[in-house]
Amino acid sequence: MVPAVRSAWGPDPSSIPFSCWASDPVPNTLPPHHVYLDNLNIIQTPYDDDADFSKIITPYSADDLDTFLRNANLLDDYPELVFKIKHGFPLGPLDPIHATYAPPNLPSANEHEQAIKEYIDSELALGHFSGPFSQQELKSKIGPF
Repeated sequence: MVPAVRSAWGPDPSSIPFSCWASDPVPNTLPPHHVYLDNLNIIQTPYDDDADFSKIITPYSADDLDTFLRNANLLDDYPELVFKIKHGFPLGPLDPIHATYAPPNLPSANEHEQAIKEYIDSELALGHFSGPFSQQELKSKIGPF
């Protein structure tokens, strides 16, 4: 038998360190409101053949999530979640970007240049980042940004 998990903050809800909470919060008994995009499909873009553009890295297993939602009878509550984990979360209709805007780094980037470089190098080594790319290389991969 698996032991019950205790709250990380202890048995008393008032010990939760969020000052914005009321001292006697009223529980929300309303079901969550979900906004879904009907008939999701993958829209082709000119950049789809570029492996860097279409790479989706996530710690989630979409297949395992699908199994979990089915076993918990929650698939009807989250009908598009597995699709979105596999293919990305659409932002909706956005105006096209016609020009690249690349402002200079903040001064703090210069102060912490070594830490930033180490972080980027570690993410590149793990395959979490693509690149590095020059501004022109990135523009050829994803268009203006």
